[in-house]
Amino acid sequence: MTTRAKTCWKCGATVPAENAVRMTVRTGYSVGRSYRGYYGQRTLCAACAEAQRRHNTRINLAFLIIVAVAAVLWFIAANLHLRLS
Repeated sequence: MTTRAKTCWKCGATVPAENAVRMTVRTGYSVGRSYRGYYGQRTLCAACAEAQRRHNTRINLAFLIIVAVAAVLWFIAANLHLRLS
């Protein structure tokens, strides 16, 4: 059985089938009454897969920081309210 070469979804490079990485990536979005992102499994080369992993890590870290800051602000506001009452 022959393995076919794959094409990287991001950069278009030809990738041998054994080196191809399948990842879930954002494939598009639409804006109407609300925002909607579309995701799908795509084949990436090693360089694009690593860049996608770094991007995902940054997005997750930013989300966690925002949640942590919101929790701290909520805690401070709740304690100020109790002290003023």
